[in-house]
Formats: sequence, C-alpha cells, structure tokens
Amino acid sequence: MKLAPAVALALLASTPTGADANVWDRAIDRDGADAASMYEAALTAGDEAAGQANTRSVNLAAAVRLVDQAIASYRSAAKARPDQAEPHYRIAAVLNHFFFTCASLPTIPQPVTCALQNDDNRARQLVEAYDKFEELAPLDPRVALILNERALTRTKMVANVPPEIDALQRMLARRDLTDVQRKEAEQRLAKAEKALTEHRHRLLERAAADYEAMIDHADSLNDGAQTISYGNLAETFMMVGKLEQAIDAYKTAIRVRGGDESVVYGYAVALDRDDQGAEARRVIRSLKRESFEAFVRKYREGLVFYVPKGEEYYYLGLLHEAFDEHEEAIEAWQLFVKSGAHPQFQPRAKAHLDALVKGRRHRPPVVPPPDPFKDLP
Repeated sequence: MKLAPAVALALLASTPTGADANVWDRAIDRDGADAASMYEAALTAGDEAAGQANTRSVNLAAAVRLVDQAIASYRSAAKARPDQAEPHYRIAAVLNHFFFTCASLPTIPQPVTCALQNDDNRARQLVEAYDKFEELAPLDPRVALILNERALTRTKMVANVPPEIDALQRMLARRDLTDVQRKEAEQRLAKAEKALTEHRHRLLERAAADYEAMIDHADSLNDGAQTISYGNLAETFMMVGKLEQAIDAYKTAIRVRGGDESVVYGYAVALDRDDQGAEARRVIRSLKRESFEAFVRKYREGLVFYVPKGEEYYYLGLLHEAFDEHEEAIEAWQLFVKSGAHPQFQPRAKAHLDALVKGRRHRPPVVPPPDPFKDLP
C-alpha cells in the first residue's frame, strides 16, 4: 500500500505552558456562563503545549507529557463547547503529527515522539477524533484532507494483535496444561480470533469508504494523489476479498497515470488471486527488472507497507516466480504460508509453492562453468 504525502501540522504556538487541563475542567464546571471564554483558553493552552512538545530541545518523556497535556486541554475545550468540531481536529492533528506522519519540514523538526510510532491506543484516539470532527463539521473543507490519513491509520490498525490473543497463544504453547485447560484456552482463542477478524473487516471497509470519498473529491487531487487513492482503494478491496472491484480500481489507477510499480504489482497480485495467473505474469514482465528492485527498495525504506504481516511475501513470491527465480520464489511462498496472512488466499499460495517444489525435482542441477584457471600453477 502506497503512502501519500501527509498534510503537515501547523503548530500555532511554541511558548511553554504550565497550565493543567484540569484547570479548564474545573472552571467550566464552576460557571457554565464562561464556557466560551474557557473554550478559547483551553484551545490556546493546547496549542502552547503542542508547540513546546515540538521544540528541538525537548526530550522524549517531556514531549509525551506535553502532547498528553495538549490533548487533555483540547478535550476540555470540547467539553466546554460540545457543538464545536475544532478541538477534535486539533486532537487528531497533534496525534498524527507526533505519532504517525512524523513529518520533517525545514522549520519544523521531526518530533522525538516518532520513536513511539503507530501505537494502537493512539491510533484509536486518532480515528475517533477524525470521526467526531467530520460528524460535527461535515462541510468543513478540511474533511477532504483527513480522509487519506484516516484510511491509512485504519489499514495499519489491521496489523495489531490484541494482548489477549498473544497471551492465549503463549498459554497453549505450554506443556503443563490439563486437557480441560487446553480446551478452554482453545475455545477462548477461537472466539477472540473470530472477533479480531470481524474487527479487521470493519476497519478495512471503512478505509475503503474513505478512499472512495477521496476519489469523489478528485477535482482537488493531482494525478499522483489520484493514482495513490485508487491504488490504496484497490488494495483494500483485495484485503476484504472483493477481487473484481480491486481489479477495476487497479485498472483505473494505471489508466490515470500509468501507475508506478507498486500499483502494477498490486494489479498482478489481484489477477493471480482471481485465477488469472498467466495475465498476472504478463503484467509483471511488462515492467523491467529494475522496477522490481525499486519496489523492494521502497518496501525496505517504509515507503510502502502491507498488512497483515506476511502479505508482502505473496508479492515477492509472485514476482520472483515471474522472473524465473524459483528458489527465491519458494522461500517467499513458504514465508507467506507460515505467516497465515489472508486465509482466503492461502490455497492459491500453496498451489504456487507445490508447483515450484515439484518442478524443482525435474530441473537439472545447476552446474557451474569450468574454471579456466584451475590447472594453472
């Protein structure tokens, strides 16, 4: 999935503040008539704390404390004026800047908090803030600007595994469980995994809705942004098993601007999963080998990402196979199968793997060329 350039956070102030968000809560509770003035004061306090968190001299612990203080102030502003969307926009902007986008501009350094990127709890807060902002101000032009960030955040959340599942998996790995304990743990794990699958599906459906909304605002997008939107929409459709819609969206992405290698390879994967293997190979080979290398480089640099973990190996297996790099393809397909990613596509991956392993038995061993210097003294 391709990352689109994010809209940088405009920090409104950089002076330190000692204000505690609870001050605003207490003031609001004391005198409801002062809600408007308390609203403005709380917004200002939040802006000041966010600005201080973004200075070059602040350390990680202090930055996190200041960001939390900013968010608490914005929440107090929202409490003072529940009809206002602005506090929720600022909560989302602060979370996005400090923990997700991690943009670095000439006048704004990359936040030290980037060391804590993509925390699941903060991701939920970010999405909730975006949702509340849109609910309260659906006609605000900034709604069109948040769609990509919200969709990407929801997509990344698919990779998160609840602690309960980790704990149950560790428990089942133990050898000292009684039959009753093991059966109970297996039932709890099955229930938790079912709930996780349903949760992931909802996240992806809502991410797809955001990408479709972005496309509806196509007049405000350049060709590159449109390609990314259609490519990400296609990837999301594929993750929820809507292969026909995914293929159509990939075709549109490629038609808009030719599509870069990540979009073209995504199209090939969708074709392969739709039992169109020959066409998938043709699409892959339509690009030069250098495009494959560029794709791998972008993945390693974090410019593209795939969820859930293991999905990238389907791409690599298919690409290596298309370029007749059979051993590399076998390794990639094995890693995809081992990951358990996308159960609906596991049979297709195993078919690729079985065919390659079977073909390996019939391929003659590679004989190295003779060494012309072997008999020289």
